[in-house]
Amino acid sequence: MEISAKWEYPGVSKEQKNLNHLMVKMQSPPDPSQKQRKPIALCMVIDKSWSMKGEKMDAVFNASSIFINWLTRYDFLGIVGYAEDVQIIQNMDFVKDKRQIIERLKDIRIGTSTNLSAGWLQGIRMLEEMKETNCIKRLILLTDGIATMGIQEDEKLVDIARSYYQKGIVTTTIGFGSDFNEGSLKSVAEAGNGNFHFIDNPEKITEVFYKEFQNVGSLYAQAGELRIQIPEGFRFLELLTGKSQPSVADGEVRFNIGDLMSDEERKVVSVFEIDGEVLSRNPQARNLPIEFKYHNVVDNISTEMKNITSFVEVSDARPDADTDVQLEVLLAQAGKAMIESSIMAQTDIDAASELLKNIKERIRNKMDLNPTLLEILFKRVDVMMKRLMEDSNMARKALLVSGSNLFTEHFKDDLMISTPIHAGIYDFETAGDLDLYNMPEVKSAIMNKIKKSYGYVVMDMKKTNFIDSSAIGGLIQISSWLKRRGGMLAVANLSNTVMKIFEMTQLNRYIYVASSVAQAKEKLNDIQKEA
Repeated sequence: MEISAKWEYPGVSKEQKNLNHLMVKMQSPPDPSQKQRKPIALCMVIDKSWSMKGEKMDAVFNASSIFINWLTRYDFLGIVGYAEDVQIIQNMDFVKDKRQIIERLKDIRIGTSTNLSAGWLQGIRMLEEMKETNCIKRLILLTDGIATMGIQEDEKLVDIARSYYQKGIVTTTIGFGSDFNEGSLKSVAEAGNGNFHFIDNPEKITEVFYKEFQNVGSLYAQAGELRIQIPEGFRFLELLTGKSQPSVADGEVRFNIGDLMSDEERKVVSVFEIDGEVLSRNPQARNLPIEFKYHNVVDNISTEMKNITSFVEVSDARPDADTDVQLEVLLAQAGKAMIESSIMAQTDIDAASELLKNIKERIRNKMDLNPTLLEILFKRVDVMMKRLMEDSNMARKALLVSGSNLFTEHFKDDLMISTPIHAGIYDFETAGDLDLYNMPEVKSAIMNKIKKSYGYVVMDMKKTNFIDSSAIGGLIQISSWLKRRGGMLAVANLSNTVMKIFEMTQLNRYIYVASSVAQAKEKLNDIQKEA
């Protein structure tokens, strides 16, 4: 784990109070050498009320089946359905017979009302009562409506999510369609340290499950906490990024960072008021001690800690701004504007549109910070403004998700940021079947090339006749590494058996499959030309 920090303005004026932004960056290692991750204990809690009948439930069934096929035999799975009643579809157990588990999904009985809390609490209980303690506990709560039975108050639902996160259970929420309460689901996900997803059509549900698996399957650190000591002359004002508000006490500010995936970059941007006069009198106060504590879940390593010190210069005039920090500040402001406009649009669409118009203008004026990223972000905000006038209900949900995602690393994938990579294509030929034991070597070899600025990889699988679910997770992770850097993974020469696995798990929707290495290279070369 690497940690670094820098100020928007490396120095402050010695004769006045200065507002300054501090950016702290945490970078987790890719860790391709890990031999076996902690098992995942996953509970899917599925709304089976009457409104889910038909196309929605079919999409949930298909996506859940793919998700099950991504899990390994070392993972645990439980499935709960809820309407006015609660139906246990799969007790929490090892993922042994995947076909049988998928068949049980067909037994979901559609109901009428929506007792969300009953289904959710049943899933939590199944995770809490597990005898296996050395695992990553996750719950996915999916609904297309508002709770009409059981606990319905947002405050109580948030309290449940927060209290069980403190016991190690993370809750991710998925809103499906146009009738759910987006504010409530977002608050629950934030309190449960999970993710909030919005699905506006059935085709997107597999993509959402793919992102969730990518996150859980590559977990590196849990319970991350960032601490910044505040010496004399500094005053903490506001956190611009993150899911939860920090706590300030005893001359220290603490930020809940939550979980970090392997090869993830997390940035925390906060606002400080700095008294230049105090710092000029007391040079020792110019140093901010920063500590990052987390639990490393790889190979069962326990709590680790990283410490750095951030220094502030004092001068007669303020120096030039750091453009990296300025970019993060702008992204944070855009995210907050989207979230605020989503809330505002419930009562005043014109005011919400005006807020988006203002952030568009701010993005336009700062376009030189990162033209590729900000041009796409500008267009996204523009589209949101138009959607507000056409369908404010759906636009509010999309704004809430887009705004929240700007605080995470995942928006980079969504915005397709191009990063400096060279045009070379790395040819990698698998030596045989891919499974839990040899996949780490494959990941390590490709990561070594990525570190040398390779962004495009062709994997020749002509010697591979079988891949297990651990290899599926590994391929997803490799694909994610490359996409984050603006590159791409292609696979070639798949056997009939492996091709069936790709189709069954729909990996072929996320990884380009070619009939030959030559065809794969032609595709990658075309993509590079378009970029």
